[in-house]
Amino acid sequence: MINRNLISEIQKTPRLFFVSVFLSVFSAFLLLWEYWLIAKIIQNAFLDNIGIKVLKPIFIQAVVVLTLRMITDYFDDLYAQKLVGVIQKNVRSRIIQKVALLGPSYMEKKQSGAMLSMLLDGVDTLETYFRSYLPQLIKSLLIPTLFLLVVSPLDYIASVIFFLTLPLIPFFMILIGKWTKNASERQWRLITQLSGYLQDVLRGLETLVVLGRSEEQGNKIEAISEAYRVSTLRVQRWAFISSLALELIATISIALVAVSLGLRLVSGEMNYQIALFTLLLAPEYYKPMRSLGSYFHVSLDAEAAATDIYAFLNVSEELTLKIKDESFSFSDLTFENVSYRYPETKVYAVQDINFRLKAGESLAMVGQSGSGKSTIMQLALGLIKPTKGRILINGKDMHDGQIGHWQSRISYVPQKPYLFGMSISENIAMEANLDQTKKKRIEKLAQETGLSESILNCPQGLDTLVGQGGIELSGGQQELLYLTRAFYEAREILFLDEVTDNLDIISEQNVINALNNLLRKKTSLIIAHRLTTVEQVDRILVFHEGHLVEQGKPGQLKAQKNYYYNLVKGENS
Repeated sequence: MINRNLISEIQKTPRLFFVSVFLSVFSAFLLLWEYWLIAKIIQNAFLDNIGIKVLKPIFIQAVVVLTLRMITDYFDDLYAQKLVGVIQKNVRSRIIQKVALLGPSYMEKKQSGAMLSMLLDGVDTLETYFRSYLPQLIKSLLIPTLFLLVVSPLDYIASVIFFLTLPLIPFFMILIGKWTKNASERQWRLITQLSGYLQDVLRGLETLVVLGRSEEQGNKIEAISEAYRVSTLRVQRWAFISSLALELIATISIALVAVSLGLRLVSGEMNYQIALFTLLLAPEYYKPMRSLGSYFHVSLDAEAAATDIYAFLNVSEELTLKIKDESFSFSDLTFENVSYRYPETKVYAVQDINFRLKAGESLAMVGQSGSGKSTIMQLALGLIKPTKGRILINGKDMHDGQIGHWQSRISYVPQKPYLFGMSISENIAMEANLDQTKKKRIEKLAQETGLSESILNCPQGLDTLVGQGGIELSGGQQELLYLTRAFYEAREILFLDEVTDNLDIISEQNVINALNNLLRKKTSLIIAHRLTTVEQVDRILVFHEGHLVEQGKPGQLKAQKNYYYNLVKGENS
């Protein structure tokens, strides 16, 4: 089956594909030559009683042709591997770029395990399509045609049998394929569901055990696994039936050719060398189409995976990434009547927001949960676009070529950053195999943020392995690590999201001290859960039910005894 999206991948790397197809056809030509020489050697040696001296050059020629065909097949496979590698790399890169363009608001709605399954298993499934099925489809058209052109002048009866019987193979292949298509699609859906669900369950296994729900989830995994087993066996059953039908047709066709050759050979109507050459060629004539039949069912799996992949790649995106400009200098960020409504919702998350963040200024956003603070942060980061209004960077629309410039200047500490399975110092630098210069810089920054003091109990200090496969850091240690990472990036703008949430008093104080050092001479936008962390900022933005209801200095807002005053009073009570 031909998938237009998958064919478009070939159009991006046509040279590798056509070189591979050319080598396959050239190998078929060498096979014709080789079989002709073999038939000639047998004819001369056993029927014509020609001596070894005459046969020796023919034998050497056959060996040379065989060697050349083996070399051709090697390079054919090599180019096919390169083609698959290039296509898989391109598709994975576009998926990852698409994830970045869609932003977190879209990705939060998707099952992370299913996305990972599509990125890994789904793209891997394309290998057989591009390496085997698609080249074999071209070979199935070109190689039998080449064989017919060679055989027709030698034996028109055999060529007629070849011509009439070959179409039966694709006919039954397509007929059976229609029955198996739905089963293959169902199998892909189930493996994607199982893979995604299993990964998500493993991530939340601790919570499931604590809540006593692990057995229930285990039963659900078992049910999906059983459905996948049944679906796989159903697909395999059709594959076996298809293989049996195709092999039976090919075998009967070869038998017809053999009987025809034998009868005419016995009656003296045919030359032995031509008869042997045609008989040797018969299995090879049907081989491309038989191989296509075996790859056909695998192509259905690739088709099902491609449907999900290209559906995701065709989702309309909110962002357009731009190359950053090193000469870009930030002066101000302005929200002008900004409103945002999440897709598939009717209520605005934030509405008619107006404020300005100047270079060197620190702003804190406060408000109850669901008041719109996180939405404003995503808008300010350029991760989502306003439904209404504009966001300006230096007086120009953020989404008019400013995104790359803006984001390249920001250090962002999210509420729940990810801790990689590396050492503490490598997590700070976001790279492995650090040289001594970088390590010394990290040590100095860790002392300034208080991270070095907080990890005294870690066996290898900053070289201690954390994350997956390593020790577990406390909440306070993690926040200090993330703040040290922001220090290390040395960018002029800092965005912080609830960095002291769920910390004990001692850890909170350590983080606040680190923040006070970090915020000096930096532009900052902070989401604050605990109001004690915002006493040193220049201005506070107070949000309530998606609206900006107050803004001003901490002391001024307290004196007004309105929204902010009530928040402080509620926290202290």
